[in-house]
Amino acid sequence: LDGKFSHLPHVIAEGRRVIGNVERVAHVFLTKNVMSIVSILSVALLSRQFPFLPRQMTLVSSLAIGIPAFFLAIGTSSERYVPGLLHRVISFAVPAGFITGIGVIVTDAISSSGGTASSITALIAFLWIISIFARPFTPTRTTILVTMTTASALAFIVPISAEFFDLSLTATSVIPGVVCGVIAAIGIEIVHRLRH
Repeated sequence: LDGKFSHLPHVIAEGRRVIGNVERVAHVFLTKNVMSIVSILSVALLSRQFPFLPRQMTLVSSLAIGIPAFFLAIGTSSERYVPGLLHRVISFAVPAGFITGIGVIVTDAISSSGGTASSITALIAFLWIISIFARPFTPTRTTILVTMTTASALAFIVPISAEFFDLSLTATSVIPGVVCGVIAAIGIEIVHRLRH
């Protein structure tokens, strides 16, 4: 605005930061939408209850999607813009969301824990997605990931939180939730690597 060409490098850096961070956040939120669609369709087609209670979905949406995505959106990024943002986002979000949705459905089918097991599966899958888009890891990104993972674990362990979110840690909830979550995370990592 002041006509000084010396400011252009800062302008370009800011533009790159904004575009790079919007792409990171778009991957996360579109994946969540695809997972939700898969879950809703399975409920309609299989005449089952939705695998989460609304408050459990709020827990997943906050700790594994919303809060970390906020920090990813304001973080530093110096990557050059590469055309094809929509294709890159869709080529990751659709298969990753499908994998997460199937993981949640399978977990719900083999567990009798209400939404606890499904919440565990979704948290593992989405925290893994956050870890993918936090790469390369910086101290700030690592802190965000560790904090959200710790907060997720505490939500299940602290009695007041577990009661509020209707979470019950039993073998029938933890084992299926963790196993399906890890399998979903592996599938998501494969999708990420195949895109490159």
